[in-house]
Parts: sequence; structure tokens; C-alpha cells
Amino acid sequence: MKIIAIGDTHGDPLWKSIVNVEKDADLFVFIGDYFDSFLYSLEQQINNFKDIIQFKKDNMNKVILLVGNHYYMC
Repeated sequence: MKIIAIGDTHGDPLWKSIVNVEKDADLFVFIGDYFDSFLYSLEQQINNFKDIIQFKKDNMNKVILLVGNHYYMC
């Protein structure tokens, strides 16, 4: 089983490139921290998160979304 772990996107759309390269993966695990960036605007972070949610909806059995450590303090 091929598992791809993607951590701390912080609004960065780089995960899309990883998914495209690793199309044969059995499972994608997003390890939280989808927000909290100084490089990307809040709007960019929100749009990126919406794309991650859509990727999950399109691949319900192949995607796991975890809560990141940045959210425990909230």
C-alpha cells in the first residue's frame, strides 16, 4: 500500500503537484495546519482549503484529513 503524507499546507497549493505525481497512491493523509500563513493571503488559504475539501469529496476512500497542532491553542 502506497501512502502519501502531506503536512502543513498553510495555504500552499503545492499539494496538488504531489497528488498529480503520486496518482497511483492508495491513500493521501493531510496532516493538518491548512491555515496560519504569512506567505498566502487569507483568501488564498481559504480557496486552497476548499480545494482540499473537494479533493476529499472526490476521493472519499483515499483521503484522510487530520487536525493540525496549530488549532489546539484555539
